[in-house]
Amino acid sequence: MQTAVDEIDVGIWEKDAAAKVSAAQIAGMDTFGGSSPAIFPIMPSAKRTSSAHLTFDPDRQYRKNCDVYLSSMVHKEEMNGVYRKFFATDPPARNTVAVAGLDDNLDVEIEVIAAAD
Repeated sequence: MQTAVDEIDVGIWEKDAAAKVSAAQIAGMDTFGGSSPAIFPIMPSAKRTSSAHLTFDPDRQYRKNCDVYLSSMVHKEEMNGVYRKFFATDPPARNTVAVAGLDDNLDVEIEVIAAAD
């Protein structure tokens, strides 16, 4: 898991991150030996997180991106205020849509890929 956290960043190719995660699984750790994984590293992001068969996309780079789902557009201004606190400069590109039936009766759900300095 730490390898994925360390490797996934804006501009990194998914195939390169997946290769490093796979190598870490095979190498193992000091306290536990590694092994060849039965399932290749799953690197879901964006719309692909809901697909039935996940894997990495060899032609995709991680990029700054943010999808915001609101239970109603009445929450948009409040969400914008909070969003600007977290991304005061150079915010990720953002899509905002209203959808019915967010999980756990949430009013706001945000999926974001961004790099922090």
